[in-house]
Amino acid sequence: MADFIKNIENTLDVRFTLRSIAWLAQKKLSGLAAIRKDVEKWDTSALKPSFAFMQLILLERWDEAISILKDSRDRGELWVTSAIKMPPVRYVEEATERVAFALSS
Repeated sequence: MADFIKNIENTLDVRFTLRSIAWLAQKKLSGLAAIRKDVEKWDTSALKPSFAFMQLILLERWDEAISILKDSRDRGELWVTSAIKMPPVRYVEEATERVAFALSS
């Protein structure tokens, strides 16, 4: 049963990550306005903090995203170590710079 639950969790992680990559691509092609409504409707309240972080990065709500990042780092959450490699961060220069600075302070 534990393996089954873990597989579901991994599948959802992949689906949500792919969703954020699709939004990132659409944002690159058409701008933030093209994805804003859909990304804002994404309810991340019951998900891992990394998804709320990705949502805020996509919406360019930098201060809120960095706050989640720092809070998660302070709790020792492992996803923080790979935050710089997440597609919404990795492929947006401003996001990369902000996350790198936050992780270094």
